[in-house]
Amino acid sequence: MSVTNSILFISHDATRTGAPILLKHHLRGLKAQYPDIEFDILLRDGGEMSNEFEQITKVLYLPGRSLTTRILNFILKGYNDYEHRVKKVIKKKYKLIYGNTVVTADMLRIAKINAPDIITVCHVHELDIAIKQFSSPEIFRKAIPYIDHFITASNAVTQLLTQSYGISATNIYTHFEHIPLVTELMPVKNLLPAHKGVRICGCGTLDWRKGIDIFVQTAFILNKSQPELDFHFYWIGGKAGSIEHEKTKYDIKRLGIANKLTLVENCTNPLDYINECDIFLLTSREDPFPLVCLEAASLAKPIICFRQSGGMTEFVDDNIGWQIDYLDLNQLTKVLADILNMPARSMILAQKGKAARQKVQQYDIKRGVDKLKVYLDNIMQHKSASIL
Repeated sequence: MSVTNSILFISHDATRTGAPILLKHHLRGLKAQYPDIEFDILLRDGGEMSNEFEQITKVLYLPGRSLTTRILNFILKGYNDYEHRVKKVIKKKYKLIYGNTVVTADMLRIAKINAPDIITVCHVHELDIAIKQFSSPEIFRKAIPYIDHFITASNAVTQLLTQSYGISATNIYTHFEHIPLVTELMPVKNLLPAHKGVRICGCGTLDWRKGIDIFVQTAFILNKSQPELDFHFYWIGGKAGSIEHEKTKYDIKRLGIANKLTLVENCTNPLDYINECDIFLLTSREDPFPLVCLEAASLAKPIICFRQSGGMTEFVDDNIGWQIDYLDLNQLTKVLADILNMPARSMILAQKGKAARQKVQQYDIKRGVDKLKVYLDNIMQHKSASIL
């Protein structure tokens, strides 16, 4: 196959999380704009969205360890089973290989070593702890010399790459996350129990980075300091029965706030739940530019987030929400208490929600795909020109 008519996209998995979801949207849009280019996608691991990727384009899977490779790995010193499996699946001479997340960086390194003419691009959605958690700084640094171009999800990610990894800013394209916007405000489906007070929601996996413990503590402190306030917290996400889910339930029960905080496990319609809430509270310790905040904004929800926690402070301002000093629960609960005690609370929340909905219009996925195509066209054309 010609080197000029095929692109390989690599995803670390197909879970229903931010980076794979965004890649799915990008793939669908780019495929329509590149009718003459063949797309393949390689999934290092599977996930519940695998079939959705298969509906867009051909999906390849990283093969498992065969008996032969296990024997060779045992007998031959220096034999790299993982590299063998990556080379086995990346057989074509692609024009460009686009790795989505730093977890794919090592695969880009292997591909570049075996085919130096390939253009390699790494779309980095991670900040410091996520790189350490899902890959490693050492693996990423080893791959950097083999990656031609970097795309980042926010200015916070760009700053991390330049300051901590020595990557030149001229080699980085900051491409903010985008979403399919909700064109009209969604009708309320009454999925949550009737409640006259303020509903505050968060959304995400039940891990340290997303700050589920901070979310629980905020509900506890607010309830303890001002028990007369009428509010309810909802966390959307997490698998019922998982150890993290059990840990969270454990805290909620012992803190005595089961009447103030409800866990809504993973679902395919989180926006329906967010739509029934009044405020979106992002308790993430680290988040590059979370899609769910853009989705909440498109539903006209004001947003609260922490400073020094990633890219959302590049979006949230006083017009659409509140920024809180990093993990300052006293400040956070005071802001929430002030909101709950406002005589004109409904009007103020509505004004901020309207401003959030207006601001998020620039993050429409169609606009994002157009910008990404221009960028990809430029780097592919520049490579072709340099070859000539």
